[in-house]
Amino acid sequence: MRYDWAKITSLAYLTLLELDIHEFPIPAKKIRCKDVIISSYQKYAKKTGLPIEKITLGHELEDAFLLKGLRPNVTLILYNKEKYGPRMKHTLWHEIGHIKCRHKKHSEQEEIEAHFFAAQANALIF
Repeated sequence: MRYDWAKITSLAYLTLLELDIHEFPIPAKKIRCKDVIISSYQKYAKKTGLPIEKITLGHELEDAFLLKGLRPNVTLILYNKEKYGPRMKHTLWHEIGHIKCRHKKHSEQEEIEAHFFAAQANALIF
């Protein structure tokens, strides 16, 4: 597998600039992605009437996940607000990393790249 670490670092840096983030640690409420709806499982369950167990595939998706294609031009990141803490910030950046890296499938390489993006987004200070 070949990785373009410099490109992924640049994507993380550009994302922070796009969000006008200049503080560290990054407040969770500032983690966003253009044209992406970020919502908790709990809020999504209330809005849709679906039980959380169904949204999370029987709690298989415990922390968060990215959902594309449900409706045209709608991308969702759903997360478990009960687990919202330092690890959850990494998880949200991870899901945004999939978007920014333009991942199309779920593979080991894409998971490594998304984790690297999240680590860079959490660590960059300028």
